[in-house]
Amino acid sequence: MIDSATETAVQAEQANLRRSLDYIRSNERLTPQAKRDDIARAYHRATTKIEDLRANCEATSTGRRATLERQLFGIGNALDPVSASVSLRDAGDRVDAIRAGDSVALARLMGRALQIGDTYLAKAVLQRAWDEGHNDVVNTYLDANSGLESAAQELLNLQRASNPDVFATGFADAAYITPAPRELTGYSPRQIEKMAEGGGDDVGFRYEATVASGTFTPAAV
Repeated sequence: MIDSATETAVQAEQANLRRSLDYIRSNERLTPQAKRDDIARAYHRATTKIEDLRANCEATSTGRRATLERQLFGIGNALDPVSASVSLRDAGDRVDAIRAGDSVALARLMGRALQIGDTYLAKAVLQRAWDEGHNDVVNTYLDANSGLESAAQELLNLQRASNPDVFATGFADAAYITPAPRELTGYSPRQIEKMAEGGGDDVGFRYEATVASGTFTPAAV
């Protein structure tokens, strides 16, 4: 997944890379090998920063989701955390006795919990309804606890953004993709890293597509 701030930072790194490549390519004082190595350094530096941005975004998202889940489904700022944890556990056991998918029973129990002010039973029902997608039960809870609506919406957005659906995930991941410059086509990531570290002639073979056969044949650098 990617948030707007991270996406902006990634785009800035990619723009910096394009400027660096334009400068290196236009520098007539550099030999072809020196240009290749400088391009490798610029590309490696940019992709390393972008991977760091991805890792930080994912870590922040995971931490934020955990915070929101505790806020919605946990004991909150209970004065007696031990007793609150026991009450929430007992409430969870009661909810677990309800057959999976039985939204009618959940709605009935949610109504009862809200009526008698049983906070932890309501939270236990909320979590079950949330996990099973019973929106009517979730909305009943949020109508009675309007202060949690924004937290619920944020959690829903984060869950959708990290949905394992192939298309959704691929679309989000595309923002992090930075194609290798044409000068590095055919080189492996390890070879590019070696060029970035110092270059030289000993970087191994470069693989180029053979158009006629569609196979790959090694070509010396």
